[in-house]
Amino acid sequence: MADTLQERAELCGLNYVCAENLTIERRRSGRGFTYRCDGKTIRDRRLRRRLEDLVIPPAWTSVCIAEDPHAHLQAVGRDQEGRLQYRYHEDWTEVRNAIKAERLLRFGRALPKIRERIARDLDRRRTDRCFSAAVAARLVDRALLRSGHRGDPADCESARGATTLLKRDVRLNGRTVTLDFIGKSGKRIRKVIPDTYLPSRLRKLKAIGKRRLFAYRESDGTRAYLSARDLNQYLKNAAGAQVTSKDFRTFAASAAALELFVTSEKPESEAARKRAIASVMREVSDKLANTMAVCRSSYVHPLVVQAFQEERLDANLLRGPHRTHLSAAETALMRFLEAEHARMKREHEPDTGR
Repeated sequence: MADTLQERAELCGLNYVCAENLTIERRRSGRGFTYRCDGKTIRDRRLRRRLEDLVIPPAWTSVCIAEDPHAHLQAVGRDQEGRLQYRYHEDWTEVRNAIKAERLLRFGRALPKIRERIARDLDRRRTDRCFSAAVAARLVDRALLRSGHRGDPADCESARGATTLLKRDVRLNGRTVTLDFIGKSGKRIRKVIPDTYLPSRLRKLKAIGKRRLFAYRESDGTRAYLSARDLNQYLKNAAGAQVTSKDFRTFAASAAALELFVTSEKPESEAARKRAIASVMREVSDKLANTMAVCRSSYVHPLVVQAFQEERLDANLLRGPHRTHLSAAETALMRFLEAEHARMKREHEPDTGR
């Protein structure tokens, strides 16, 4: 398989472009839109039809579109919440799936090493940044929390993730951690996590911080607080690879979906298959405290769903010994991704003849 995005695009007959290369602007005009390029309104009917066939949501603003019909990136714009959104060429979908699969594979291969490092650092005597990051990483791994990006420190009701949890958000009882806080999009998150290691370590952190949970002591004894950047740097160092806290959520979501698909009854019709997919997404989205739509679009790998739709998921994926520091579902996901990666590599290798 090609090493660079440009090479991957070329294999698909596409041209790899940057957002800055999208030169057609969409502007609202009455109830519809006009399209302009180089300061001139586009009147060519075939070109306008191609632009309209992209079905860019009317609510998007600051929309820019590629002149080149073979550009891998066809359009960018901002949604109603100001977030940048992208429209890709349909032939780029398989490439994106391959890239996502490679990222999940990289994380799955690094996960045993990450968990070993976390276990060692949980036994550190000093409550330093490394100790605090290890506790946060363990919590993210067990509870599938977002890392948490700090907003207004005075706003106790703002959405929180792992590193921005308040002491009041966490209750400790024996070997159980209970979380109750407001997450992204104002959603209330309640989780009960049985864990042998977390309660005693979290008590140490609670004794350091004022309101925020993930505090630590600098070498001179002063109090400091863990950030999402600190957590991601810790994970990167532990893995020896480019990973982030979000990878825990994507890996866990894909593993859970795969296990549910493999153990579910074989659907007898297309309608039954759609219901089965919806049921799996509902269950996985509950684990992530996400909507079903976001769960499917951003967390469960598309190849897992595609394999279920094509009846290519084998029950043997869940059989056999677990890999070190991986669960049965995580081991099954690794077997599946490795097989898919090998398949896609074979399909894209040039035919050199015999």
